[in-house]
Amino acid sequence: MESNEQSDLVGQAQKLIAVFNHWPSFHDAQVLWACLDREDCSLRLKIYVFESTKTTTRDTDESGYFRIIKECYVILRFQKIENFVLEEFNHQNVIAGLIFKKDSEIRVEVEPIFGVYGSWSCRSIEIEDVQSCKPACAPAGTPSLGLVS
Repeated sequence: MESNEQSDLVGQAQKLIAVFNHWPSFHDAQVLWACLDREDCSLRLKIYVFESTKTTTRDTDESGYFRIIKECYVILRFQKIENFVLEEFNHQNVIAGLIFKKDSEIRVEVEPIFGVYGSWSCRSIEIEDVQSCKPACAPAGTPSLGLVS
């Protein structure tokens, strides 16, 4: 599913699109916390999301690292979750992507790079909040984006 189709499945998607001017890929994003609520059977995830020059101009800083050009924290709420699996939560939780697939419900997959991964289904997804970051607000322990060769 293309990124713009994924945003069609998310209530208040424009809050995140306003930061990046498009729906982000969530590649190299970090899951900061997860909160389950049994009262309404929901899950909230807080994720650090960014865009770097790796996907745009390939511009680097004086040390040869890609520059972060846009970043924020986003809190996503997944309502009426079922078949919930979330594994390997640790001190960093870098993900390759956050995938939404529409069937009778919405299927969610957290693709891992280092740390957390999982999947579940839900009735709806909504952006609860988008919090701006001051420049270079990456969470402690964030790996560099790598030297350009």
